[in-house]
Amino acid sequence: MNTLQAMKNKARGTWVKLKDRTRGTWAKWRKRRAFWLGLGAAVVLCTGAVVAIIGAPELADDLHIAVARPTVQQLREHVKNDPGDAGTRLQLGHALFEANNRAAALREYDRALARDKAVADGKLLDNLVACFGRKEQGDAASIIVRFKLAEVEGRLDDLARHPTYTVRWGALQTLERLGKASRADFVNAWIKDLDSQKCEVRQSAVVNLGNEGDKRALEAIRVAKKKDQETRSWFGATCLGNRPEEAEKRLLTAR
Repeated sequence: MNTLQAMKNKARGTWVKLKDRTRGTWAKWRKRRAFWLGLGAAVVLCTGAVVAIIGAPELADDLHIAVARPTVQQLREHVKNDPGDAGTRLQLGHALFEANNRAAALREYDRALARDKAVADGKLLDNLVACFGRKEQGDAASIIVRFKLAEVEGRLDDLARHPTYTVRWGALQTLERLGKASRADFVNAWIKDLDSQKCEVRQSAVVNLGNEGDKRALEAIRVAKKKDQETRSWFGATCLGNRPEEAEKRLLTAR
């Protein structure tokens, strides 16, 4: 009996150990299974993200991920095979601009917009405005006006205060052709003209500011008058003559 009981007890102990081992093995398998499933999901997500980033280089810039950009030659080959692809023409324009080939970049921008104006993005607008003050200014302004890129208004408003005469008036004329030039833009440009080295430019600015009637120009005219009197010729003549006094009268009586 004792022997039989001992055998039962031994068998029961063996069963308990086997059960515990099986349970432990199952738990380990489940942990490993969860790990591999999680790893697999991560690989799938990362792969999808990389594919998406390769298709959107600007996203790669935001995430600071190094993704090989298409070269100018590759983009040209694509455009050659698919001339109607406005998006690729836009990217070719960007690549050419970065390579300091602005004239060629503007030609590609022109072709891209002619196919689909909706491809215009912030970089295109920035690059067009960056041409002001350079030999490509006229071509850039022409593109802005012909395709009515009104989104560039804020950038041109800033240029209307530019210290260089040709830049500020090029920007203002472009705004005017877009129907976006304001009285304030003209006043700002004329006030800048008061610092010009050319006498005729300063004369025109004083007259225009007086006629415009914007009292914000009053102090600028007085400063210009003082500088003008300090640079009298040997004969006592000045560039502005009595124009500042006449402009002041108009401004002071303007409503």
